[in-house]
Amino acid sequence: MRKIMSIVLIILLLSSFMVVNGATTANSMIQMSMDGRMVNFRPVKLSINNQLIQSDVPPVIHDDRTLVPLRVIIENIKADVVWNDATKEVTVTKDGQIIVLKINEGVARVNGQSVNLPDGVPPKLIDNRTMVPIRFVAENLGLGVEWNSGTQTVMLTYAPPVQESVRASAINVISNGYYPEVRIKTGKEVQFKESFLSNPTRLIIDLQNVRFDLEDKRNLLADGSYRLAVSNSLAKAVRVSQNNSQTRVVLELEQTVPHKVHYDQASGEMVISFANNVSNVRVEQQNMKEVVVIEGGNVSNYNVLRLNNPERLVVDIMDANLSGSNYQLDVNGKVAKSVRVSQFDAAQFYTPDDQVVRIVIDLQTKDKYEEFHVDVKNNQLTVHLEGKPYERLSYEATSWTTSRLTLRGNTTTQYQVRRIPNTNTLEILVPKNAIDFEFSNLAVNDHLIKNVIIDTNGNNSNYKLLIHLENEVEHRVVSSLNTKDLVLEIRNTNKYREVLVVIDPGHGGNDPGAISPRLKIKESDIVLDVSQRLNKLLLEAGFRTYMTRTGNTTISLQDRVAVANQLNGDIFVSVHANSATNHSAEGIENYYFATSTNGRDAALNKRLAEIFQDEMIKETGARSRGAKAQNFHVIRETRMPAVLSEIGFLSNQREESLMNSPEYRQKIAVSMFNAIVKYFEETKFK
Repeated sequence: MRKIMSIVLIILLLSSFMVVNGATTANSMIQMSMDGRMVNFRPVKLSINNQLIQSDVPPVIHDDRTLVPLRVIIENIKADVVWNDATKEVTVTKDGQIIVLKINEGVARVNGQSVNLPDGVPPKLIDNRTMVPIRFVAENLGLGVEWNSGTQTVMLTYAPPVQESVRASAINVISNGYYPEVRIKTGKEVQFKESFLSNPTRLIIDLQNVRFDLEDKRNLLADGSYRLAVSNSLAKAVRVSQNNSQTRVVLELEQTVPHKVHYDQASGEMVISFANNVSNVRVEQQNMKEVVVIEGGNVSNYNVLRLNNPERLVVDIMDANLSGSNYQLDVNGKVAKSVRVSQFDAAQFYTPDDQVVRIVIDLQTKDKYEEFHVDVKNNQLTVHLEGKPYERLSYEATSWTTSRLTLRGNTTTQYQVRRIPNTNTLEILVPKNAIDFEFSNLAVNDHLIKNVIIDTNGNNSNYKLLIHLENEVEHRVVSSLNTKDLVLEIRNTNKYREVLVVIDPGHGGNDPGAISPRLKIKESDIVLDVSQRLNKLLLEAGFRTYMTRTGNTTISLQDRVAVANQLNGDIFVSVHANSATNHSAEGIENYYFATSTNGRDAALNKRLAEIFQDEMIKETGARSRGAKAQNFHVIRETRMPAVLSEIGFLSNQREESLMNSPEYRQKIAVSMFNAIVKYFEETKFK
């Protein structure tokens, strides 16, 4: 059932011993941001129908009134919520009751009537969560509310309404090529439950308290059920039957594809529809050319638009939903400046019912662009930004350290391959009548090859191909030299190329983190600069890296962890700056998660934090606050050795001045780099 949900979900920042760190700690008082400042709160517990409810931002006491996160209430009572960011208003709708609450206003509107909130305590944004006065909201939504002073628990009771039986009187299955749509006539919106089963793949939708009683019973089977074979690439059959008090719809699928269930008010039908998904968009090099790769369930139905002022290429994937929220990739490539991915408002150019994922490729300013080329293979749509792929040359990675380069000739011929002595240059001679090159000079600039140049001077009968390699790169001829297609293996011998370091600059976007009292320096800016400096040092040394953010963007704790785990990083380094109400607090400290499930993990986490602590103190001369165990989300949930580094106190005037200095931030980055090298030399390369 469609839920209207648009609540601000932002990073939880709690403090330990009055110090602003990167995750929550368990104290009797906690510190969170409210009205642009850090405020101490007394947390309390929340239960609904005697079930203790967990929330990333806990309920708190404020001005002798209990404020709770609105999200946890509506999720449990199935209310609808709309957040208006412009007016800072939240509208809650439940069983005909409409409550409008405005942040920092002590007057609410209930069904259009103004109502004073008890004691004038208004809703608040606390750590960017909408917190509401619980007694007022609960009583207006028909919830029971009590306070248990012994356990410090707000206890809510909620009785879900008993629904009357609804008749499923007709079934209509519409097969729109790739996507079937199942429509069941109920006359009203009904509750449903859904589940997936495998071997074979089945989607099950149980319409609650719905009586399966078709008006036209001619197509029913002997047991009273309904079955329709569906001939398309997604679904095989649709089955409908009575299952106790519910109507069960079973869709036999060829594959798992995102779907939605909603009520069509105009037709009075519950609708089960399948939407194609766009799961990933990335920019990469293929055959030494820049491409944008779009992955999804079915990306074969698309439109391409070329727009200018500014220059951009637009790809619309039709009949598709975007997996996750809108996002932007900052590329700064040869052709692509950035890539924006969003669920498009189709009504602007298509019909209102169309589902469209729009990918906008913002282009670098150029006098001339190559002809853009698009091809689809399986579940990938590739936008070639530098013309069609080369036919005579293939260059593809076979591992993190190795790539395979293939020259495709017209006929069998004799190649000559040598490395020019005392250089990083490969020289390949090939008869001109044996191959037709489509290029003369290619800038590659990856970890293996700088560029490829065809020297047409000299011998008129041969092409001379010069491949300029990076340092620490070796080659091997895989194929015969007397062949049609010459195959070379090119390998980076730098051992650090095997290592992926995930760098996590804390905070960002609308979460600045700590702000220094004198110079008003934002923690998010300082740690991003340090992270960028660390990233540069690691890349120069040969490491592979990934930064969870490269600009001033908002990234949730969960997303930071998810991308690190998805990339299977070797270590995770989260960079933060401290702050404290005691302005004399100073020094560097590094946190690790002392997991009890795997002794080796615990030892590696601790050792990583200890090495960071030692190297950072050695390089900066700062006061050492030690390597400490802590339960922060980003170091607890990452599936790799992880450290959360607090590089100094913005609340301390001396350290504030130091961190404002580019020279000191470079020292911090160098010390972290030294720590990473020492850690891997000690644990991986010894």
